[in-house]
Amino acid sequence: MKTTITILLAGMFVLLPVLPALAMDERHGEAHERNHIGGNRSVDIDDDGTLRLEHEGRRLEWIEITADYRLSINGRPIETDDEADRLLEHYYEQTIALVAEAKKIGLKAGEIGLRGGELGVNAAAGVLRAFLTEYEMEDLERDLEDASEKLEDDAADLETEAEGLEETADELNEIAEDLSYEVPELRKMKWFYD
Repeated sequence: MKTTITILLAGMFVLLPVLPALAMDERHGEAHERNHIGGNRSVDIDDDGTLRLEHEGRRLEWIEITADYRLSINGRPIETDDEADRLLEHYYEQTIALVAEAKKIGLKAGEIGLRGGELGVNAAAGVLRAFLTEYEMEDLERDLEDASEKLEDDAADLETEAEGLEETADELNEIAEDLSYEVPELRKMKWFYD
């Protein structure tokens, strides 16, 4: 039973930070998805595919990378060389992949959390069933243990997926650092690469 509660709570804690990423935010008349991508950074993905990166505490400062890998800072277009263009493309594609994978993992975590909650309800119903019928507590324990093991296996698989997501985020940070060396204007925005 302790395992069931642990799985339920773990699912809730994993899902809660992801829920804002699934919510839509209206700004400037366009739809945006807000996604936290580590540190104090978040990224919105506009309907046209533009990434808008912001520091959580500095809304007056932002970076945009368009779907065709053009860079602007605080609304001002920035000229870039071939190496910066290559890095911008890589950063853009990695960010899109990271956000998609984080959503997928968040939804799986929510599903595991719901299944954990269902297991808790089934445990309570099973206790009542044991008192009212010939269903034995040993049967209930066996049934709950079987269901708990499946949830634990699924949670372990999800944890492995989340570790892969962390590796992708680390790669994204390395690309951001490389970009900051290529684009002097980005170097001034330490929150982007730190």
